[in-house]
Amino acid sequence: MRVRLRDRRYRPLYIALLCVPLLVACRSRLTPERDLTCRMTVDAGFLYVIDSGWHTAIGFDAVDLTGGLAIFKTIFPHARAVVFGYGKRTFMTARPQTISEYIMGPVPGPAVIEVVGLTVSPEFAYGQEHVSRLRLPRQDIEAAVSWVADDLADDPQGQPRLVGFEEGKRGAFYVARDRYSMLHTCNRWSADLLHSAGVPLEPAGVVLSGQLIRRLNHAAIQCPSDQPPAVIISRAADDHRSTRRSAPPE
Repeated sequence: MRVRLRDRRYRPLYIALLCVPLLVACRSRLTPERDLTCRMTVDAGFLYVIDSGWHTAIGFDAVDLTGGLAIFKTIFPHARAVVFGYGKRTFMTARPQTISEYIMGPVPGPAVIEVVGLTVSPEFAYGQEHVSRLRLPRQDIEAAVSWVADDLADDPQGQPRLVGFEEGKRGAFYVARDRYSMLHTCNRWSADLLHSAGVPLEPAGVVLSGQLIRRLNHAAIQCPSDQPPAVIISRAADDHRSTRRSAPPE
């Protein structure tokens, strides 16, 4: 029997097959450190962009989690940093085992936010080559924290609505308000988050991780002539020789 392109049942397959060459073509390497604030900005903090190849996530220093995200300092009491990653609920909470499950991954559906507490820096936990650290004004870090908190759905007690735990309880999944789609992937979510923090990149059109990383690598700020970008001091050497993650209590 000939398969017709207009048959809706096979559209996810066509989409997945079309995405394979895009995934290869759009791969890009991270710039390890970016300074997105001017030297005269005294109060600054860090965001961490983690690139896993096809999936991106954003990390915060635990001390910067305030407001709606302050609860995660209690959930992960020993965390040095906390990482937030978005994705389709069925794909994130039950890891795909077959090709058909991967093919169905791009189909729109409810989403979750995976939250992982780290007892070491993101660079040490994921590998420095997979992490880009952004130095930003404190007010922009606070804006990013508020943006993530707004996308977390609440339970009846007003806390983030828990779905379940990652295997080994390394992290936890929480219901996201925004739905997942081919035009609103984990990478578009990361781009929107960075944009909310004042990072000068355009989120529209970001689907794959490589697209986000290229835009991030080209992001630049305009500083007054007497306020050149500040200098980042690497803290990677201070890390302990451990990649233990802070698991949420039972």
